[in-house]
Amino acid sequence: MKRRSLLLLGSWLLLPVFFHPSLQAGKAGDGPPKKMFSKDQKSEQIGKVLEVELSDFNALQDKAYLGNLYRNGVYTTKGLPSLKGVKWSFKAGGGIRSSPVVVDGVVYIGCDDGNLYALNAKDGSLKWKFDTGGMVRGSAEVCDGVVYVGSVSKKVYAIGAKDGKMLWEHETKGLINKTPTVARGLVCVGDGPKILEKCEEWQYGPSGTVIALRASDGKLVWESSFGAQGLTALSCDGEFFYANESYNLKNGSSNKTGEALKKTIDVGSGGVWTAASVDGDKCYASCLYSGVISAVSKEGKELWSRSHNKINEKLNYKYGGDAGTGIPGGLTLTEKLLIYGVEDGHVYGMNKENGDIVWSFQSGKGMIVYGTPVVAGGLVYVGTLGINGGGDVIALKVDDGKLVWKHPAGKQIWGTVWPGDGVVYFACVDGTVCALE
Repeated sequence: MKRRSLLLLGSWLLLPVFFHPSLQAGKAGDGPPKKMFSKDQKSEQIGKVLEVELSDFNALQDKAYLGNLYRNGVYTTKGLPSLKGVKWSFKAGGGIRSSPVVVDGVVYIGCDDGNLYALNAKDGSLKWKFDTGGMVRGSAEVCDGVVYVGSVSKKVYAIGAKDGKMLWEHETKGLINKTPTVARGLVCVGDGPKILEKCEEWQYGPSGTVIALRASDGKLVWESSFGAQGLTALSCDGEFFYANESYNLKNGSSNKTGEALKKTIDVGSGGVWTAASVDGDKCYASCLYSGVISAVSKEGKELWSRSHNKINEKLNYKYGGDAGTGIPGGLTLTEKLLIYGVEDGHVYGMNKENGDIVWSFQSGKGMIVYGTPVVAGGLVYVGTLGINGGGDVIALKVDDGKLVWKHPAGKQIWGTVWPGDGVVYFACVDGTVCALE
């Protein structure tokens, strides 16, 4: 197997954060890796070279939020080339702003009623639900028969995929509104914010830290002194984890802890809410407030950047006026394109080598693209939400952005859709989970 020496880095950035989490090869249920270090030992490990196996990395392709652990938004499924209609629908007990994850014939979806729901992917029937004690805004991560999920109840859970029974729980310092990332025997997630500043759908308080838990028992392995903000997930390529740096959403200012940052790229004033998309020796990240997209090398060098928002002050995130051009969702990477959605309702296809716009599509007047457009079977799939209500699921051609089909959902879609084989799954803010065929 290919072995690679790499430098352990202890701090990061405003968009991707590079750090090495004791990457000893192993699956989620294998127990503690041989090269593991505790929270107190972290500072002693920074700058040291570790050896890891790269060939055995499990990226959870077609089994993780945004398609895989690279969070590049590309699925190897067939998608849904033509639309017939609704296959099934299920009504949860509260609103839904998270995104579905479909693994081994089961749809997992978090809900504001505090439950994680497991539904039969064929007919939408309930298999089980698990009460986390607080809103579930992030997606679940499923690995080796275990479902990992965070909750605003300040807990991370490991749940048996078959029966919905709790395997372990870890109490955190702050609210967990993010998607856990499971790799190398670790469960990594942003721990924070510590308080909920305003009871609005999109706004959270100051961020906390990034924590790594042992996947087998939930014990803390290490903790950073800076945090990942927003409704996001860490990315992983088997060598590094990538995370966005913390932001204070109240004023958009950086909320650094003062520790020395070695891999820092500033993408503009405003939070980086979404996962960095990893593509070989590069990664890409977008900024919610400033509408900036940047391409960065693993060495932390900015390769290019582009902004869609020139007047940040005119943005209105309560949707009472004209929507701005910030980028709430993440970035999807095909062989040639970088695809993303904007608050003004546009979906763009951009040349990922230089940032030039290749095509654009307007999803409709008063529509906002809040989730991440994803790709499967040569089509781009994206959900929209209307400023005054309503929403659609849209399928576009990857190459030119032309509309292929459109499904009026009738309710706002805050999350990212999931393209399967001949079916597309999505959830609405009213708590309805749907499958299209």
